[in-house]
Amino acid sequence: MDSPLLQDAASLVQNLTAVSALGLKALDALQKNTPLTLTPEETESLAKAIAPVAEVLLMVAPPVKKLVDAAK
Repeated sequence: MDSPLLQDAASLVQNLTAVSALGLKALDALQKNTPLTLTPEETESLAKAIAPVAEVLLMVAPPVKKLVDAAK
C-alpha cells in the first residue's frame, strides 16, 4: 500500500468494521437487557471512527455511539 489514498481507504474500512462490531455488541446488550462494557481499545476505536479520515466522515459512527451510550 504505497498510495496515500489506499492507506486512507484502509483506515476507513478498519474504522467501519470496528463501528459495526460495536453496534452489534450494543444491540445485543440492549436485547438481553444487560449493561454494555467496553474495553479501552473498543472505546478508543469508537472515538477514532468518529474523527474524519482524509476529510471523510463515517456517518454511521455518531449514531452507533449513541446506541453504545444507551446500552451502557
